[in-house]
This record gives sequence, structure tokens and C-alpha cells, in this order.
Amino acid sequence: MSELHEIAEKHLVRFGGAFAEAIIERAKGTVLYTTDGREILDFTSGQMSAILGHANPEVLKAIREASETVAHLHSSQRSPAVIRLAEKLAALLPPSLSKAMFLSTGGEANECAIRMAKLYTGGFEIVGFDRAWHGMTGGASSTTYTGATARRWRGRWCCRRRTATARASCATGITTGKRSSTWAST
Repeated sequence: MSELHEIAEKHLVRFGGAFAEAIIERAKGTVLYTTDGREILDFTSGQMSAILGHANPEVLKAIREASETVAHLHSSQRSPAVIRLAEKLAALLPPSLSKAMFLSTGGEANECAIRMAKLYTGGFEIVGFDRAWHGMTGGASSTTYTGATARRWRGRWCCRRRTATARASCATGITTGKRSSTWAST
């Protein structure tokens, strides 16, 4: 085991499955470069890297320019760049979708979507698809259902219902939003 593996084992926590064995030193385009010299075609990185590639020159230029003016503000503050981006997005969408909220992570975006849906519908139930990832925030992670993980992690709930329909609902990750006598702690 390398020194980096030992340090990672000692200090890093992974929610869900185990970390990948490879340690990525750098990335360029669609290729990941490991600390032991291997090149790996990247099929797994999410967010912007999957779409734009790693170290995209145009993205790096935009980051550099933003860092020289206003890179980050409190969510109650606005910058010309944020206002212009909202305007450009609104121009692409129907009038009923003319407002934007910029967030840092997918988890935050899902939290926002959940809250907005609950406010709009007045409901409280959430449907989460099996083996889908919704984020690390409280609400987003509560909609993440993976059969094996839900049964393995202490404190998560697993459906143990008698009817075929209820079992199918559980398999697809549909939750009722409340604890009932047909749910059992694992």
C-alpha cells in the first residue's frame, strides 16, 4: 500500500461504496492520470468535467477572469456576470421558467427542487429512483435509495410489506415520507 493510500485510509470517509483503488494525480480532456503512471479514459467524473472535459482552456480562462473580478459572493449579493447569465438562460426558456437560482452542488439543486415542489403542491412525498444519486445534503440523500445500501446502513429504512405492489414500490424507491408499522428498521 502506498503512502497516499495509507493517509487516505486514515483520514477520508466515503459515503456508500468504497473508494476506487487508483489515486488520480491530474486530468486533461477525457483522460485521468494516476499517481502510478496509468492513463484512464474518464467515464465517471460528473458535473462539468463529463461535459467539458478536464482542464478545458476556455473554462480555465473564464475562471481566471472571474478570479480577477468577483469569484464568489454571498447568496444575497449579485454580480453583473450572474445577472447576465440569468438573462441568457431566461431567453432560452418559456416565460414561465424565466427565473434562475444558481447553486453550488447537485445536492443543493435537488434540495431546492424538493422544497419548491413541496411548496407548489402542498405535498410531502418524494419519489427517488433506485440506484440514483441525488447528493450529500440531508434532503437529497434521503431521496437516494439503493436496495443493498439501504439495508446495510444502520438507521436507514427498508420496506418489508406484504403485498406485491408495496414491494415493487420499495424496489423503485418510492417512499411515503412517514414511518408506519409496515416499515422496519435495518
